[in-house]
Amino acid sequence: MRKMTWVQWIISSSEPVYLLINTLAKPNPINVMYANDWIEKAFPLYYKTPLAHLIAQSPWLVQIKPESYIPLSQLLDSKTFSDDSWGWAYRSQLSWDKQLLHWQVKQVVHLSNESVLLRLADTRIARILIPEMIYSDWRSLMMPIRDILIDLDEPTQIISLNKEIEFLDPILQQRPFILDTHLIRAWQNSKYALTLYIENLSCELWENIPQQAQLLDTPEGILNKRISDWLQYQRNKLADLNFLTYQKFQQYAESQGWLVTQRNEK
Repeated sequence: MRKMTWVQWIISSSEPVYLLINTLAKPNPINVMYANDWIEKAFPLYYKTPLAHLIAQSPWLVQIKPESYIPLSQLLDSKTFSDDSWGWAYRSQLSWDKQLLHWQVKQVVHLSNESVLLRLADTRIARILIPEMIYSDWRSLMMPIRDILIDLDEPTQIISLNKEIEFLDPILQQRPFILDTHLIRAWQNSKYALTLYIENLSCELWENIPQQAQLLDTPEGILNKRISDWLQYQRNKLADLNFLTYQKFQQYAESQGWLVTQRNEK
């Protein structure tokens, strides 16, 4: 990995530049790029796939016009393009059609024997997973890519570990990508993942057991801290956070005596 500015990366090669765009970023980067006439080609990845019903949330694959490289990279260096979830850039030796097909197939991955949606275009997710990827990940999920520039703490270039990008393995490319242990652990150890787990568990508690959630949130605001402390404890025990349900937190809360008032009232 090598730190460099967006302008430095853009001018370091004459190869085409592609972007994976998170259209849920604010403002929508696609609108910004169309307004500036920076787009050579663009396509929503969920179009005509089993995810078509989520088309409004679809990530986009974009190829940038060469004459737009400098103004776009200057805007990215100024941190005024969009919010920090906007996406990332890469170079590839493959044709547009092959790249597009690849990313459409790889939007759904396998996690713990279940099919899940991987929003890798969201920088907050990509910056956690991509630096931890090994050769097999680059050969499968990241196959089209020669090198990436992504905003970590600073813009950072990551070179592909796969040296055979031009040789497509049709069977491998159609096979669902499996999020292996090293990527699951990297995700679960991240601050962003912990925030999402807390929000999800809190919502499930309020939706399914609102009276107990009210008790657990007294004084107001303590519920999220209790969930956070519990998740940190489970993470230290190397538990898989994907299997921690609101029912398991409820059992933990009972063992801590946090629901004693409610039992006494009964």
